[in-house]
Amino acid sequence: MKKVFLSILAVGMLMAITSCRETTEDKAEDAMEDVSDDVSDDMDEAESTLERAADETEDGIKRAGEEIEGAAKDVKEEFDGETDDN
Repeated sequence: MKKVFLSILAVGMLMAITSCRETTEDKAEDAMEDVSDDVSDDMDEAESTLERAADETEDGIKRAGEEIEGAAKDVKEEFDGETDDN
């Protein structure tokens, strides 16, 4: 009787240990979710960086255009002024 009781207890403990253990499939699924989350976060960060770079580039192009227009106006005024002096 003692052996039967100990055997049942041992089998019960083994079942409890194996049923609570995380399977390789569960671990792989968790790892894939973590990677997916990391990729998603990196993509969001890259998108923000690209948008910021595009905005800065657009602003730079506008400033350069304004400077070119101003320089062209200065040259025209100077040219017109020299022509009037002669």
